[in-house]
Amino acid sequence: MRFKTTVKVLGMKKSVGEYEGTKYDNTRIFIEQALDSSKGDAVGVAMERYEIGTSTSFDRFSKLPFPHEAELEMEIVTTGKVSKTVVHSYHPLTAGARPAGTPSAKE
Repeated sequence: MRFKTTVKVLGMKKSVGEYEGTKYDNTRIFIEQALDSSKGDAVGVAMERYEIGTSTSFDRFSKLPFPHEAELEMEIVTTGKVSKTVVHSYHPLTAGARPAGTPSAKE
């Protein structure tokens, strides 16, 4: 299931390196998400992280003011046992955030 949503992006972090012989290069955003209050044992918001691409995404977007609003194109995928949410695109909605023609993350 693929969908678009507007979120509040609280921060961003890039990570580049090698761990036990495996190289990694990613950028994660941290977004505000509502806590599940349906059981009466939680209220308010928490922070969730999502990967938006390689470290080049950090280089492209790290100068934005934080927090800011962004539109994410996301998809819920499953192995049949475990579901996860994948971010396909990240479009900051902050005025002047992207010059015309600048690709979003993961484009």
